[in-house]
Amino acid sequence: MFRSIQPVLSVMRASWRPHTLYFAASGVGAAASLALPVLLDRAIESAFDDHRAAATTGWTVAALAAALLATVVASRAKNASVAAAGAQLRRSLIQQVLDAGLPATQRFRTGDLLARITGNVTVASDMGFALINCVMAALSALGAMLALLYLDWTLALAYAAGAGATAVILWRSTKSATTVYERYQSVQASIVSALDDALTGLGTIHAAGTQERELARITEPLKDLSAVGRRDWAVAGKIGTRMNLLTGLTELCVLGLCGGEVTEGRLPVGTLVAAVGYLAYGLQSLGQLSGITHFAHMIAAWRRVHEVAELPAKRAVVAVTARPYAPAVGGAEIALSRVSVRYGDSGALEDCDLTVPAGSELAIVGASGSGKSTLALLAGGLLTPETGTVALAGTPVAPGRVAFAFEKPVMVGRTLGEALTYGRADADAMEVAQACRIAKISDFVDRLPEGLQTPVLSLACSGGELQRLGIARALLQGRDAIVLDDATSSLDTATEAEVTQAIREGLAGTTRIVVARRPATAARADLVAWLDQGRIRELGSHQELWQHQAYRLAFATHVPAREPSP
Repeated sequence: MFRSIQPVLSVMRASWRPHTLYFAASGVGAAASLALPVLLDRAIESAFDDHRAAATTGWTVAALAAALLATVVASRAKNASVAAAGAQLRRSLIQQVLDAGLPATQRFRTGDLLARITGNVTVASDMGFALINCVMAALSALGAMLALLYLDWTLALAYAAGAGATAVILWRSTKSATTVYERYQSVQASIVSALDDALTGLGTIHAAGTQERELARITEPLKDLSAVGRRDWAVAGKIGTRMNLLTGLTELCVLGLCGGEVTEGRLPVGTLVAAVGYLAYGLQSLGQLSGITHFAHMIAAWRRVHEVAELPAKRAVVAVTARPYAPAVGGAEIALSRVSVRYGDSGALEDCDLTVPAGSELAIVGASGSGKSTLALLAGGLLTPETGTVALAGTPVAPGRVAFAFEKPVMVGRTLGEALTYGRADADAMEVAQACRIAKISDFVDRLPEGLQTPVLSLACSGGELQRLGIARALLQGRDAIVLDDATSSLDTATEAEVTQAIREGLAGTTRIVVARRPATAARADLVAWLDQGRIRELGSHQELWQHQAYRLAFATHVPAREPSP
């Protein structure tokens, strides 16, 4: 249970001022409410004493005013900070996702990750106030019991029996409520993820005419969601029913004892009024403890949020000053030593040793699933190996030291100009124009009515044009090494040859790594790393490796290829 409370405390520390104010106001309100029955008792006893009656009335009005003011202050403190706490928590999670990098975020599907950062954060951000409410309800119930003990120990004993049984029910129910709601959120996130996948591939779905099948796939978890939802309501209903029964029995016992005491003359009528007031307040406080199920929901939401917060952060990005775009005078050696990476139970790359000489071009060749992209991400510092080391110019590589162009680049920024200079805000118009010329995308940019000021959201371009924009962005980084991860796969053969030749000339001396799917791309490289089943099968020139049938098949098949047995 304490482990469940720890995340609540971390949320409360993040916005301690409003939580402190809320706790103080709730305490004042509870104290005023506890004082009212005693004041009413004294008011009745002093009904025929004008001086005492006036003083008691004044104190009663003051207690009522304090309770009202505390309620207003507590409400304002909560409303003012829940949204702020949620925003702060979301910002922290987004920062964690950005810091974690590509491999860590692959632990979650996009829809699931969005559900955690949005809906789950909304529920979890109210945890601090829910905990305060539970604590104040428990303290108020205890205060009511002590007040009844002051009046008559038998009343306190009857009330304590009911309160104790209620506490046991709540304690035993919290775990089951948390588990059920955690499952509910998990199923809900799977629906969001399936919908996100469908929206991403909407064109493919319509082209195949499989809308009905996709609808069935997306909505299939609804049956499970409904079942889990019913279990959640059943748990809450069971708690509510048992608590209503216990509070009813407790009220009956206490009032019966109190009525008997008054009838036999052992308790004055004023004490009866006070006892009824304390009983009502104590039972109301116990009723508020039924909100423990809502608190259990928050714990379940926090657990999902905390899984994102615990994503391992990558090494800090090394501050690298981008050089002005111009032909390079020297690149940097990239060296991988006994590097291994695993995804789940399968190895993506095993015991890899590779050195890319400074200023040379390496082509990575292999069938689908052989580890080409994994090797490219490792070389550029976007993926941290589980074992082994990756060095750039003799020092550990880190994100930001190597430029990247991807197969499906995403234009980040408000305008096309911002997207191209992303990471190089100091790049001038001449550098941008030169990068666009090398990437063979100048004509496309010039045809846009707003040119580089074209909003990214309204940018309409083909896959090949998008890839060339990604290449231009990578060229502008001005690093000593560049990785083209399938970055020319959407270009026709002639255009790809023009672009790669222009890159070789424009980045003469820059170390280049190219994931190659075409023989012509590999043929232009200085060195080829042939991957097979997550291992470097052979290093050599394209001409040398072309003698192997399995190497040739790697360009023609999407399954791991092996050379036939002799």
